[in-house]
Amino acid sequence: MRSLRIHTYEDPNSGTEEKLVQFAAPSVDLGHVVANSGQIFGAKGQNLKIEGSRVIINGGINGTRLVLQDSKCRFDNLDQFQVVNGLGKILFSAQHPFVTIDNKIKQIAANYIITNKIRSPIDEDLIIKAENANLRGNGGVQMEAKKFNLTAATSINLKTSTDGTIRINGKRLFLGNRFRLLEVSTSPALTASLEAFRVCICNGVRPKLFIVDGNKNCSAATTVCK
Repeated sequence: MRSLRIHTYEDPNSGTEEKLVQFAAPSVDLGHVVANSGQIFGAKGQNLKIEGSRVIINGGINGTRLVLQDSKCRFDNLDQFQVVNGLGKILFSAQHPFVTIDNKIKQIAANYIITNKIRSPIDEDLIIKAENANLRGNGGVQMEAKKFNLTAATSINLKTSTDGTIRINGKRLFLGNRFRLLEVSTSPALTASLEAFRVCICNGVRPKLFIVDGNKNCSAATTVCK
């Protein structure tokens, strides 16, 4: 019982006298703790450290609880979630999930993000880098920019549902690699084997995309580009 001390103290906020149970040992092994006041304090100027394979902080019977387990933090049985600073200012609210990123923050790292919109400040670039980036929208994905650039080491895939469409609008459209052009056969008949396709576009009122063999020049029948 050397580490257990029971005494009273004056609450600096309310000025009332409160009862206090103090654990003075460097570490205490407790399986279950119930605080009627709803408050647990650490020593002044020191961190309060709670460890366990599964830590549950419960706000009452069938009340809101915080569960810490398997490197995850989960809130159960709640209608609202807020993040506030030391002055009580709300930094984030689940009911109004709009987060403003300060201009000092230049990068955000995450494995998985669910959001309705991502945009950069005016006249600044929005850059997304990843080993594998997947953008998906249940109602579609819409991207708008003065200049849009997709670069990948291996492949870029655009997929849609069976009845969906892919629309690309712009004054200029460039597909391919401007630094490493696909080689063309040097033979007069352009018959050399090359396991690839070349993407071409019709030059007309209604531009259309079509493909030819990778070792062929871009040419198509007049019916294709009508």
